[in-house]
Amino acid sequence: LGNDLTGVYGPRLAWIKADLARLGRVPAWDPSGFGGRPGIGNPQAGLFYPAAWIAWRLGTPAALAWLTVVHLVWGGIGAYTLSRRSSLSKIASTFAGLCFQANPYVLAQAYEGHHPHVWAASWYPWAFLAALDLRRGGWRGFLALPMVLALCFLTGHVQECLLLMLALGVWVAADLLGRLRRGAIREAGGIAAAWFGVLALVVGLTAIQWRPVVSALPWSLRVESPKAVGPEPYTLQITNLLQGVSPRALGGPSDFFGRDNYWETVFSMGLTPLVLATLAWRSAPRRSQVRAWAILGVLAAIVAAGRKLGIYALLVDYLPVMDHFRVPARSLFLASLAGAMLAGFGLDTVLRPSAGPGVDWSRWFRSGRRWVVFVVVGLLLGQGFAWWYPPPYGHLEWTRAVLASGRIARDPWFWLAFPGTVLAFAWLKRRPEDHVRVAWVLGLCGAVELVGGGFELWTTTPSARVLGVDPVSAALVRLQPREPLRIRAQDAFYNDLRAAGHGFEKTNLNDLFQVKHAADLYERLYPIFDLPRPHYPETQGRREVRQGVLDRMSVGFLVSDRPEPGAPWPLAASGTWQDRPYWIYRNPTALPRAYVVPHVYQAADASAVALFAKVDPHDAVIMASDPLDNSLDHRQPFTIAKYNADDPDRVEIQVSTQGPGLLVVADTWMPGWSAEVNGRQAPILLGNHAQRVVPLPRPGLHRIIMSYQAPGFASGLVVSRVSALVWLTIAGWVGSRFYQKRAAPNGNRRRFLSAA
Repeated sequence: LGNDLTGVYGPRLAWIKADLARLGRVPAWDPSGFGGRPGIGNPQAGLFYPAAWIAWRLGTPAALAWLTVVHLVWGGIGAYTLSRRSSLSKIASTFAGLCFQANPYVLAQAYEGHHPHVWAASWYPWAFLAALDLRRGGWRGFLALPMVLALCFLTGHVQECLLLMLALGVWVAADLLGRLRRGAIREAGGIAAAWFGVLALVVGLTAIQWRPVVSALPWSLRVESPKAVGPEPYTLQITNLLQGVSPRALGGPSDFFGRDNYWETVFSMGLTPLVLATLAWRSAPRRSQVRAWAILGVLAAIVAAGRKLGIYALLVDYLPVMDHFRVPARSLFLASLAGAMLAGFGLDTVLRPSAGPGVDWSRWFRSGRRWVVFVVVGLLLGQGFAWWYPPPYGHLEWTRAVLASGRIARDPWFWLAFPGTVLAFAWLKRRPEDHVRVAWVLGLCGAVELVGGGFELWTTTPSARVLGVDPVSAALVRLQPREPLRIRAQDAFYNDLRAAGHGFEKTNLNDLFQVKHAADLYERLYPIFDLPRPHYPETQGRREVRQGVLDRMSVGFLVSDRPEPGAPWPLAASGTWQDRPYWIYRNPTALPRAYVVPHVYQAADASAVALFAKVDPHDAVIMASDPLDNSLDHRQPFTIAKYNADDPDRVEIQVSTQGPGLLVVADTWMPGWSAEVNGRQAPILLGNHAQRVVPLPRPGLHRIIMSYQAPGFASGLVVSRVSALVWLTIAGWVGSRFYQKRAAPNGNRRRFLSAA
């Protein structure tokens, strides 16, 4: 149970829903985990994508799933429209749309809950459609393309949009070179001007999202870079080619025995669509279009193979921002669209053989017969080897191929598509005049193969398993004091969606976007639920540092489904939930969310976490220097402050002191936060390596208000508004010109390139 929908995007939806109900707006700061982090500035938040607003209004994780279904259909309609614009028949275009929206890789991404990725990919065919219109000189393409690319960018996963723009850029470069070679300098200049205008509009329209991301980037945690030396994750291997015969050749999501995981590396478009795509490559008319899509598919597959084939290495080393992405196989979204278009061209070749030079079906069948023999013999040899030498074999690629042959032989959808496709072409060889009926058979065979295999991936979970009242949450509500405390939970047992649904903040979330200096603290907490490891034994020093982190992070409870001897805390509650026991431990030394200490322990910031075991947090905060006077007399002793953060963007703290002191807030320090002490501006300093510290140099009753404004958001909003105004102005001008031409019956139609 659980994927990125229930582990990442569902919890974020729960927090946003609660904030909307309480505040009437989406806050810029996200307090749900890691001690707080930017909400506006999180590249995966997708706060400015219109479909996300619908999900917020509906307020249930099922809304995200249904919106993903809508996007899949939208992508299929786009592939259909693109195919029709490429002069394919309605039947072939429908098949191409189905092949894209039901592609095994696309459905596997949806299965894993990668809804921003699927949402972004659903705009791919519409982007190519607009680019095709722009290339032909139409104003509609110039207006539609920046809007489509902007929506693709705003979905919440940038990698798919950048890969799309890279593919379109290669297409434009090839087109420009071709026109320059023919001497059409004016046309080439018009295309270049149009594309630069499109890119300028895209950059401007999306500034509301990328500008805060760029501002937060210096402080965010970088995940493993593709430039790192070592095994490269999420790339295609040689055995992934067997998935071309059957997407289940290397197993499914729960029993995958290839490299990495199923949903990131399933390299398949279905057997029948693959055969039709091969037919398109060899015999379809409109050779230039077929070659273009084939080249796109091959290049996307090469990029998905990672650094070992060279192209991805060049992109990472020389193309800006590409080294920020860790999954080369995401280029398979482009390969999925290319494969769908080629399958449509192949079916159209069967449906309308007279549209081209004609196909020698006897020769085609003889060539295909050799491949049939090759597949059957390969399956028999693999099964024979597995019978004589049963697994396990280890992790060599050839042993995976042996296991894959067994999975293919047991795949019912393969045995529907394989003989169905062979018999259809045998029928076509014997009776070429029945090509329309054969086309229908091939289309239905491919549709049943894709849809049937896709339904094996689509599973639903009763909402009670991930939402609603449960005894663990009820116990935490009962134990939670008035001052908010965080929890540390075993995620596989008590997940983020449960915590978000009941308003509990966790020290960590299932999310890669973190603040670097805060992540240094949370990393010390990861081994809490690890089983004892002989090669890495626990030491008293590590346990003391971890306890110091838990105390300073205001972690009041530990939730687990097994006893945790590594946490020597008193047991607060226990019981059984869904036939599994649970234990809740209380941290008796957890510090409040805000408190005043008298002293500063001066140390370099890099060594602050290691000092957590030595420095008493009730006496001193670890900082690089003391912001108060050098006098140490009459400082305020440890005092608990009243903390109120009903609005994540506005934290209000009240405390009374009789001497100078340092207010420590157990929330993440980040640029963008400002403070007022009794109406006067005050600095927010960095203490305890990752937390906020406000000096209180004078005694008295203090009312401290901390406010957050996302850096870069205001300027990004202005740029996006100006860009939207420019786009609307151009659209209005184009609309008026179109109306004038419609009013003048003999008026000449001016194309965009000639105008440029």
